[in-house]
Amino acid sequence: MQRVMVSFLGRGAEALGWRYRDAVYDFSGERYAHRYFGAALLAHLEEHGRRPERLLVLGTAGSSWHEPLAALGEDDLIDESLIRAVAEQRVTAADLAPFAGLSSGLGIEVTPLIIPDGRSETELLAIPGLLMRHAPRGAKLTLDATHGYRHLPLAGLVSALMLETLAGASVEAIYYAGLDMTAGGLTPVLRLDGVLSLVRWLEAVRVFDLTGEVGALADRIEQETGSTLSDDLAGLAFAEETTRLSDGFGLAAAVLQGLTRLEGPVASLIKPAIAERLDWARAGSRPERQARLALTLLARGRFNRASLMAFEAVAAELVERSRAGGGAHDREGLGADFNNLERGRRKARFPAERKLASAYLDLKDLRNGIAHAGPVSRPGAKAALRTETELGTFLRRIVTDVFPHLGPKSAGPTSGGKR
Repeated sequence: MQRVMVSFLGRGAEALGWRYRDAVYDFSGERYAHRYFGAALLAHLEEHGRRPERLLVLGTAGSSWHEPLAALGEDDLIDESLIRAVAEQRVTAADLAPFAGLSSGLGIEVTPLIIPDGRSETELLAIPGLLMRHAPRGAKLTLDATHGYRHLPLAGLVSALMLETLAGASVEAIYYAGLDMTAGGLTPVLRLDGVLSLVRWLEAVRVFDLTGEVGALADRIEQETGSTLSDDLAGLAFAEETTRLSDGFGLAAAVLQGLTRLEGPVASLIKPAIAERLDWARAGSRPERQARLALTLLARGRFNRASLMAFEAVAAELVERSRAGGGAHDREGLGADFNNLERGRRKARFPAERKLASAYLDLKDLRNGIAHAGPVSRPGAKAALRTETELGTFLRRIVTDVFPHLGPKSAGPTSGGKR
């Protein structure tokens, strides 16, 4: 994969000939004296074996385009027409021909890209398009967010994240030199990778909310911490996908316990949210855990799995109650018993039994229809399948009828109920 450095240009002071002021950039004890931070960063990356093969320099029509040429030791490439264009803020692509010489001198490909000021949404969205066209697919990106209008590096960061998603790129580091933090003649260089880490965590949590795929969290934990907790999360993802919840419950409990040992500044922000999303595993009995998971899946709009899990929970709980009361001892017997009740062949044993029987038979018909992509015959099941809202209302009602203590507060975090 090709290493690419993306560097933003700003506008220097008129009194200095539109150049930057001198600075000594301090990389935690490793120091480089330059005006243009990009030159210091290139030297630092080369020192640590991460020299880029390509440098993308982004600036507006008024940026100090002659500054990289001077700071990188190519003053002879600067002509008066470029300096006048900078002063008048009318630099064009034709004015940037000297950068071909800079490429030759550095031994890396240097590409100057004129970007708009970013005063409107249209101008801001032009920046990702430029980077998409000029950064090779799969590139390893280093972002220099030091110079330029303060909002432009933010657009660069979003662009880099877009490249990760759409072009297989990876952002290795984000650097910012705090010129306004200069003290004792040293300008500290900050690594802003923590911001990137937080964005990736949030993306993983978002994927988990939308899909229920805990594997996204497993990948993030392994990359950020190297914790073996990722193994439990990966196992939980497989158990949920294959509905082997006898394994899944134990793995979810292990993950919840392991979260208490997960360390790091970003992890400390994220782990309460992960724990909340696995809260269904804290319930007591197996049917209760299944019911909590069904409500959690429903809140994420995962109607297929929510329907299957709701049936498992309700069936297991009602069979247990029937067995304890001297009734049916398995699901087949429970279904036959409820059919007899609904058809008037026996009397209800308690006031709410008829309502539960009808709901259970509707849920069974619904579950079979969804699981096997077949037709449903009962009016209640047909009504539930008319819309997402009606299906959600039906599933939530029967689960909370059977498990009254699992109200709305127990349903788990919601992503809005839609994907």
